[in-house]
Amino acid sequence: LEFRRVLFRSVDGKSILDLLTLAAEEGTRLVIETTGPDADEALAAIVRLFDTNFNEKSDATVDAAGRSS
Repeated sequence: LEFRRVLFRSVDGKSILDLLTLAAEEGTRLVIETTGPDADEALAAIVRLFDTNFNEKSDATVDAAGRSS
């Protein structure tokens, strides 16, 4: 699983720290490349996350433990 910021560099999608180093702000165009036996499944899961805004609820509140209500 590899994420690449257009005209930038590639990072390992399995590492949250690597993903954060892309500094991809809202609206940034990313190229996602998946390889291996679970590539199609991984890509479908990523597409679902983006389609559902990473399951965020705009009107939900978050407690100190990070749980939304």
